[in-house]
Amino acid sequence: MDGRFVVNGARTAATLAHPPDGSERPGAAARKILLQETSMSPSSPSSSSRPLGRPATPLDVLQVPRRRAFEAVCEQIRAKIRNGELAPGDRLPGDAELAEMFNVNRNSVREALRSLEIAGVVRSTTGVQGGFFIAEGRNDSLKQAMRDMVAVGSMRPASLTEARIMVVVQAVKLAVQRGTAQDFDAIEADIARLETIAQRDGLSHGTPQLTAFYRLLAEATHNEVIVVLVEGLSDIVRTLIARTHPSVQPDFIGIRRSILRHMRAGNEAKAVDIITRHLTKMHAHLEQAEAQAEVQAGMAATPLRPAARAPAARKSKA
Repeated sequence: MDGRFVVNGARTAATLAHPPDGSERPGAAARKILLQETSMSPSSPSSSSRPLGRPATPLDVLQVPRRRAFEAVCEQIRAKIRNGELAPGDRLPGDAELAEMFNVNRNSVREALRSLEIAGVVRSTTGVQGGFFIAEGRNDSLKQAMRDMVAVGSMRPASLTEARIMVVVQAVKLAVQRGTAQDFDAIEADIARLETIAQRDGLSHGTPQLTAFYRLLAEATHNEVIVVLVEGLSDIVRTLIARTHPSVQPDFIGIRRSILRHMRAGNEAKAVDIITRHLTKMHAHLEQAEAQAEVQAGMAATPLRPAARAPAARKSKA
């Protein structure tokens, strides 16, 4: 049995019909008509909706089996986002309406919404105008997933650092080709700002401004996927670095200025060579520090056993 619900701009909801007197229920502006297939409710009169903003778009949803129902609900909502029927800011119907539409219980709907929220697909707000909304595109969930994979050992730090070098090198190449004067000015301003911080307070790998250089470098590519990858990989590497506390390379300000100078000049090969050598050196230092930390952790976890006593000497008989 199929049903439909409608989306309207930044407010999406299943709907209640208008009362018999023709007036609109309180709060009905945030709720749109639930369009049912004729087989769903043959005896109920058809309802009408008043679109707010863009015309309402009917979304066909399939009622799902009860076994692992929350996963099917998640997948259908994700599918509506992929095909553009749900957009960032759209409000989802309440759990009761969703439960009726998908033919599942409310607990399955709540579990689906929690799962989508953890994944960063939806966000929740409280209050009179609260509910679940399609989230703006962010890479927080990607970064968290990568952190978890590193934490449980399914992603080796060496693989992570290798991938970061590959992605950053590609970012440099694209930035040389596509970067504007404004992009390069932003990178130069970031280097100057970081130099001021270093002279005033000193730097450690925990300094938040330290990785802004790579984000600005990625933004100069004008490729949003590169930005997400560079930010995600840099964030995880920063987490690994914070565990081992390696020292900051003393010449990194000069290295960044040299990279920028060659990018402005259009010298792609030279910029790539410098940043590759810089990241390779930094990541080798990181892997060495990580290995030492594991050895120290293993030694600390090994219980000390008391030394065995030497057997007592036998007394000889006179």
